[in-house]
Amino acid sequence: MSFLLVICFKNGMRSNFVHHIVATAEYPDKEKINEYKQQLRERILNGVSKCNRAMFIFDEADKLPEKLLGKFFL
Repeated sequence: MSFLLVICFKNGMRSNFVHHIVATAEYPDKEKINEYKQQLRERILNGVSKCNRAMFIFDEADKLPEKLLGKFFL
């Protein structure tokens, strides 16, 4: 993955346009799914408004509440 980041973004993971999201750290409470949906939506819209090639890396995506990503990918 780091090879791809360096090709796409000069500063790799340090780029302002690469967004690393750790599921267990940022979305730990399944009861707050609606709040998380709004936060994630705003984060993605803000990121792509600054760079249409922004990259979002979801670490531990298998631990995200199922309905969180469904909003974007279903």
